[in-house]
Amino acid sequence: MAEGDRTPGDEPPTSSSERDLLAARRARRAELGDAVLTRRAEAAEAAVRTLESQLADLRRRVREAEEEQRRVAEQLAEREHEVRRAKQREYAEQQLRVEAEEQRERLEREQRGELDRLQRRLGAGERHARELADRLEEVRRELSEAEQEAATGRAAARLAEQELAGREADLARRELLLAAQLQDMSDRQARMEAIAQELRGIAGQLREAAVKSSVPAPEPARPEPDREEMAQALAAAVARLRARVAVPVEPDEQESGEQEPEGGEPEPEEPESGQVLEPKDRAPEPEPTPPEPKSMPTPFIPRVLAHTDQREPWLAPAIRRVAEERDAKLAGELVCELLPAQRVKRALTYTLRIEGLGDVQVRLEGERAAVRRPSAGTIVAPGAGGSGQAAGGQAAGVQASGERGSHSERGAFLLEGPASAFAELAAGGTGRRLPGVKVHGSRRKLRRLLAARRAPLALSDLADAGIQVWPGLLLLALAQAIDSQWTKGHSFVLAFAIEGQPSATLYVQVRNGEPIEVTRVRGEQPLSTVRLSERAFVCVLSGAPLPSSEQVLVEGPLEPLTLLLGWSDRAQGLVR
Repeated sequence: MAEGDRTPGDEPPTSSSERDLLAARRARRAELGDAVLTRRAEAAEAAVRTLESQLADLRRRVREAEEEQRRVAEQLAEREHEVRRAKQREYAEQQLRVEAEEQRERLEREQRGELDRLQRRLGAGERHARELADRLEEVRRELSEAEQEAATGRAAARLAEQELAGREADLARRELLLAAQLQDMSDRQARMEAIAQELRGIAGQLREAAVKSSVPAPEPARPEPDREEMAQALAAAVARLRARVAVPVEPDEQESGEQEPEGGEPEPEEPESGQVLEPKDRAPEPEPTPPEPKSMPTPFIPRVLAHTDQREPWLAPAIRRVAEERDAKLAGELVCELLPAQRVKRALTYTLRIEGLGDVQVRLEGERAAVRRPSAGTIVAPGAGGSGQAAGGQAAGVQASGERGSHSERGAFLLEGPASAFAELAAGGTGRRLPGVKVHGSRRKLRRLLAARRAPLALSDLADAGIQVWPGLLLLALAQAIDSQWTKGHSFVLAFAIEGQPSATLYVQVRNGEPIEVTRVRGEQPLSTVRLSERAFVCVLSGAPLPSSEQVLVEGPLEPLTLLLGWSDRAQGLVR
């Protein structure tokens, strides 16, 4: 065992010197242990200080790393946001390119269709001009024959003086009649030649426009202003030509022993400058194209109302107010378009003579009704299970052959009077007689017709029967039926873009507490635009179910259309 490992109790007995040596050794050993411990403590403290500095440095580095990570995350989020914005801009530019391309293709299709229609009209005008030239030549031959007969009559006058006087008088009358017919034919030929020349000019302009539009542009753009002005001028020219072609031609063949007074249907009048609505069978005035909406069209689901047997007689008073306060001709046009809704048990034919419009012949056979206007063709209303298509079209029907209804086709009776007097006959709610109407013919059959028109007409009847009425006329009547007090607190312009042939845009102007105005002229920017067909228009106003092939699109907010339909239901007495 070592000497240092011994315990005091194990030490052997030694002398005092040894004990002193051992004590000194123990003292030195104690001093050496305290120094080692001190150095060790100092080294430990130095190590602790080093570790603390390293720990502070590590903490500083961690904070710097966190700040760097946060900056990197912010930069990454900013880069992602910029990437999303770039993708959105790219998608918007792509959408604009697609829309511009579609608009260009649509304009090209419309221009080609308009060119084809004008070419067909040009061909019809040329054929009509040739027919007039042939008839003029025939009249000239008749005039030559009449001159020969006059010469023969003068030769025969040497034998019989009395026969000569009678023949001369007869020949003089015939010469006057033929001269008048010849002058009329010459005027008509000149007019048709002018029409043909104007149509050739229009066709040339359209060909030039088609050639210009076929050249690829560097980038799709909207139509130029001069092209819009050209389209408006062409539409106005077509309207004037249609009015001129609608003039009936006088028959030139007459019996030798009969002399009928020369006369015919009056030429159609040019539309008045203040007239803003036109029915379907007239050429619409050119209208400015509304600017494209900023929002995409939204499908509108019309409300479906339950129709009861109790009906509000609102349509007939509205027609009378249109005739008295707006335009009697427009009221007469609405009367004519509502006549196909008439139904009788026995076949009946009669004629209306409306002031300012002329004769309207109506033929009723059970569930079918045919309305014929000598200058506007025939409109056939289908039966309860019919297809709803009009024979000959409601917008077309100008008869180029110049046929006119004979007086023998008036039917059982003739009713003559202003448009306001026929409001109940067209819209229902008639009494025992029609005030303000002159009756010529069978009053018994008239009473039978009036008895069938006791119930007021509802717009749902038009929708169920497939009868199409020009929306401009219905809106005009509806504007008269809506109380101006209902519009207090509301001011907006609602546009109805009617699709089909012909297409048109109608503007409904609502002013705070003022009567509603319906016009074809765009004044203010419409708040909303409703795109639909004529059939869908009647269904939406009447609350009838919309056919599966039809849809209603609204560009803009739905509130204006909802307000107008609410006022319409209230005016018609419909229950929501």
